[in-house]
Amino acid sequence: MISRPTTVLAAVAATALAGVLGAGPALAQAAAPSPVRAGDVLHRADVADAFHAAQPVSRHVGTGDGRQALSACTGETRMRDVVGRHDRILHGLFTGQIGDGGAPFDVSEQIAGRASAAKATASYRTIVRQVRACQDVPEGHWYFGRVHRVSTDTGRALWMPTFNGDGTRSGGYAVLVDGAHVGVVDVNATGSPRRAGRLAASALNRLH
Repeated sequence: MISRPTTVLAAVAATALAGVLGAGPALAQAAAPSPVRAGDVLHRADVADAFHAAQPVSRHVGTGDGRQALSACTGETRMRDVVGRHDRILHGLFTGQIGDGGAPFDVSEQIAGRASAAKATASYRTIVRQVRACQDVPEGHWYFGRVHRVSTDTGRALWMPTFNGDGTRSGGYAVLVDGAHVGVVDVNATGSPRRAGRLAASALNRLH
């Protein structure tokens, strides 16, 4: 029986204003991406809420180099391989205990901002294609369950529960995109996989 190893993941954003020059007709200029912000990453309250954590949740957010694996199932493929070396990436890592001193959990997120919504959507589809391959694995290996979807007015997310080789629940995984922002969230925890769904929705709401 093979259980899922913990992986670190994460996600980024981009928007800008068109300018107007001189008199006469306005000249639309190409929108440029805005830098990624710590506020685009999940907040402590989002994670504490999903796990009904009575104790403080630890949150660490920083600029990364995209070298963390996208998922334990994607081998050496990294966020940097998907979005390119010039896009800024933020990583978030959260740890705590379920309920009031229950089992430990960790949540990792990677977010990245692309130069356009079209590029972010292409990255989203690439990641989804790779991680969905982990739904069909040899018996006894950890695997992803069926796909669930979440959407907002401007974004969408796909999430899947994670199971160990013996069928026990071990968390979940989400891929999200909103405009020029794309990201992944990896949840490592026992119990209901619906927590991953709540975190996917929260992460999508932050990613704009």
